[in-house]
Amino acid sequence: MSITAPNPALRDSYERIALVSHPRHLDQLGAPDPSTLVIATEWLTWWEAKNKGYHATHYESRLAPWPDEIGRFEDIYLKACEWVYVDGKDATQYKGVSLGQAFGKAATLAWMAATRLDFALDKICREVRPSEMILFDLSSHFSILSDPAKRGLAADIAKRHSIRFTERLDSVADDEPLCQTRPIYTGSGAEGGMRAQLQKIYGILIGAISYGVWLLHRRRPKIFIFASHLTSISLVRHFSGDRVAPVFLARALPKNPRFLWQCWRKGILLVHLPGPCRRGGIIGKIAETFVSVWRRDKAGNAQTVHRIFLQRLFQSGRIHALADQVDRFDRLLHLHRFERVISGDVSNSAGRVICDLSHAMGIPSDETLNGMFLCNLKDPSRCGDGIKAPTLSRELAMGDINVEWLDATKAPIERVITGYPALDAVKKRFPTPPTKRKRKNALVLPGHAGKVDVTALRASFVPLLINCVRVLKHQGFDAIRIKLHPEVDNRHYYENLVERFGLPAEVHDDYNFLDHLEWTDVVVGPATSGTFLETLAAGKPYYVYRPPFSSIPDTYLRSATVVSSATELSSVLANGIEPDIDAILQDFCATKTIANASERMWQVLEDSVSQGRPVPHTPKPTILEPGHRAAK
Repeated sequence: MSITAPNPALRDSYERIALVSHPRHLDQLGAPDPSTLVIATEWLTWWEAKNKGYHATHYESRLAPWPDEIGRFEDIYLKACEWVYVDGKDATQYKGVSLGQAFGKAATLAWMAATRLDFALDKICREVRPSEMILFDLSSHFSILSDPAKRGLAADIAKRHSIRFTERLDSVADDEPLCQTRPIYTGSGAEGGMRAQLQKIYGILIGAISYGVWLLHRRRPKIFIFASHLTSISLVRHFSGDRVAPVFLARALPKNPRFLWQCWRKGILLVHLPGPCRRGGIIGKIAETFVSVWRRDKAGNAQTVHRIFLQRLFQSGRIHALADQVDRFDRLLHLHRFERVISGDVSNSAGRVICDLSHAMGIPSDETLNGMFLCNLKDPSRCGDGIKAPTLSRELAMGDINVEWLDATKAPIERVITGYPALDAVKKRFPTPPTKRKRKNALVLPGHAGKVDVTALRASFVPLLINCVRVLKHQGFDAIRIKLHPEVDNRHYYENLVERFGLPAEVHDDYNFLDHLEWTDVVVGPATSGTFLETLAAGKPYYVYRPPFSSIPDTYLRSATVVSSATELSSVLANGIEPDIDAILQDFCATKTIANASERMWQVLEDSVSQGRPVPHTPKPTILEPGHRAAK
């Protein structure tokens, strides 16, 4: 099932190559022909082609290990955002916010898709020296490449090698079972509808009451907190100070009377995000600038494909929706005159907008990470980009691993360890860890490559999941669930896998992970999921799978029980090896040195706002010895 395993049936040269992403393309191509090499860009299609007798390879097999020719993977985020600069200035700047860099995550995925495909297909053409290329489709993570991008990329490679190009483009639709991930980076990005109107009315009403609450609490200095749901809930629950007035967006928190009363009693303000303002044609002028530059400057194949994606950002309205978001947060920050702002994950567009705006207004900003950051990518907000300095002031690090990660990315910002407040909410749900291990229920989480694990192969995660399910069944688990991320994974794809391979598992894609955590006895999943820490906080074992060619350093997972194959998972389960939960949580969240992360974060924030008060000393980091490792 491994795309990198040697295949002695493959020849040194082929008359033609066919680019496919769906089994139907094999039917369109015709019967297996030893003079034709099928190049699949989706794992299941490669598997079907191989088993039907086609000479088949997967394009990612030419990307292992990460090719030096592509450049340092640590810099790809910065490289994917270089387009914003025209004559040394950020031409996407709006109210102090780099609109282009706020789309950095999507731009990076598009750049990676184009660069990886261009390199791999070029290498295959040099190896097998075909006379013809037939294009059926090129799949990409989150369907991020459009038809013009696919067509242009393939045609350019064919021209480069003097190959006859035959286009039979038949793109796989976003909702088809063979599309693994949802198209979350396309569409307009605009909000609307009845729900948005109801949220607006609710927010205005609650915001008016909150203003009265603020007056009653002696107009304490305000700090704005834009964090994950679990982190926000934990911070509200554990706030007991009288030196600051925490401010949260009303729409992001529970709306029941008991919770609202808890907020107002403590002097916590819930506010509405104001509407956008009229800004004339400034966004249109930004788009015109780049159209002019792109017409003037020639680009290589991958860069041209990247530009096609960027043009879609302008044409789809997503750039206008982002400018609306800038206007709304700008009005919020000016209205409330915050002493400090806290943003969750500045690599997300909203987090980046808040960080850039506060920097432009001279307001100190903190980041509290949501989930796992283990790939040493440099982000402009944290590290700068060689032209602009970081806009983030300080990192509220969860633990030692976060600090090591910041050091590895050479982020020059201040950092202080506060623990991970989201775990306080998990511990409330699971106050008593299980005293006896059972082998009844198991939960398996799909993994992804892309930005969270740059050098890993997308095609390695699917067979790993299939075989892990089989191992769990063999090891005596009665019920197995495959739990998807509801906003990322395509349910139909995984249901198709279950049916195709006869897997003894159910597929779930709801939002209630803690309900699944209560049901399960063990979790198997990637290191890049925040559920890793939530599972351990509930006192249940989480076996980390780290695929071959991963960009995640071993040192970050030194205390975890790590497997890189289903065989290794079988070995650790058969030998009764369990993760050292206390060691892992100390490494990642400083749980031994910080008893309550929410209270610790409030202490840091209140002392930062109070005049003449130094930030309390960070507990001394503890570097633990490596824990259990899977047998090789």
